[in-house]
Amino acid sequence: MRHYRRSYSGSTRFKKIMFRILFVILAAAVITFSSIFLGHYLTIKVAEAEAALNTSEPASEQITSRPKLPENSSSSRELSAAGLELRNYRTEDAVVTAINTLAEHYDTLLVCLSDADGDLLYTSPALCDMMRITAPEEDAELSLIRSALTAAKSKNLYLCAVMDSSFGILERGQDEQVDGTLYAELASFGVDEILIKNAIIDTENVPADEIAAYLAGCEEITNGACQLGILFPDDVFLNFSNARGIQIIASAADFTGIDMTCYSSVTPDEMYEQMTRDITSLYGSFSIYNMRVVLSTADPDLLAAQAQALRDSDISNVCFTEAIDPATLNYSSRPVPEETPEEEPKEDTAVKVEPQTNPYAYTSEPEDSELTDDPGTEEPVGTDLPQEETPSVGDSWYIDENGNLVRPWY
Repeated sequence: MRHYRRSYSGSTRFKKIMFRILFVILAAAVITFSSIFLGHYLTIKVAEAEAALNTSEPASEQITSRPKLPENSSSSRELSAAGLELRNYRTEDAVVTAINTLAEHYDTLLVCLSDADGDLLYTSPALCDMMRITAPEEDAELSLIRSALTAAKSKNLYLCAVMDSSFGILERGQDEQVDGTLYAELASFGVDEILIKNAIIDTENVPADEIAAYLAGCEEITNGACQLGILFPDDVFLNFSNARGIQIIASAADFTGIDMTCYSSVTPDEMYEQMTRDITSLYGSFSIYNMRVVLSTADPDLLAAQAQALRDSDISNVCFTEAIDPATLNYSSRPVPEETPEEEPKEDTAVKVEPQTNPYAYTSEPEDSELTDDPGTEEPVGTDLPQEETPSVGDSWYIDENGNLVRPWY
């Protein structure tokens, strides 16, 4: 009986020892795996924090630092461009003639392919294929566009298509699919770059990240077949709170443009002064982004004033959206009258010389009125005069004591 109890007691003690050992091993394993998992998690967080630090900049640096811009010909080149509103032409001959004239003055042709409502001017075969719609066999608008692009290439003109964006109209993802397909088609037609307009509507609230994602999606679809640029309204640049957003978009685009079109009713002189002030305030942006100034001003006098302000400010990267003859851009600022100081009366420094008579000059006989006090009484030459008076006659003759008229001896 005692032996049984002793065996039972030893077995219980052994089980307790084994349980403690297993518990310690299990606890150690849990602690070890937890430490490994926690270390891995912390490593990821540290990497994310370092990445955030590398990409984030203080607000002051965001405004003044140069963004990472794409290095391509579109972002760095200087151009002189004029445009054609193809909707204003009906025949291919008229289009070709207009392009040949522009080629004498410009190196780039802007072709606007959207109407006033932002609708495409032609039926795109690529979009029809994407939507599984049968494209028309004959499209007069498309034929006119193809003829214009071919004529421009024959004149070695750089081709830039101006397009309205689907961003903000279609859902995100669909906009870049539609526009990217369209841009790739235009590249196949010979277009070198696309200037995308109306992507920014609210100049006070610029969706920079969404626009950058849209550009990235379009670029992926086009596969680099053409360069993509964004046209900024000038109010976006003039609002310095948009500096960070501009930097994000400019880093995603191949080039940038600024629309400085005037829609207000002002005088040419006022337009020139306002344009000069805006260019001065945007000097830093011009030097960083190499912006192209796009002008669609309808009034030719105001357009000439804007062009002169750009020339005087050494801005030569200019794009006219119309077929503008440079000879018509004549503006001369209003002459400012200079105040002419009143001339003080000059002192007469000339020496006044009293008239003198020549004593040797012959003088005719004096009138009788000079010899008498009474002009009505004639006095004979030999009239006796008192001895104590010897009156002189003129400056060359005198009467002696005998009353005779004689010459002086000197």
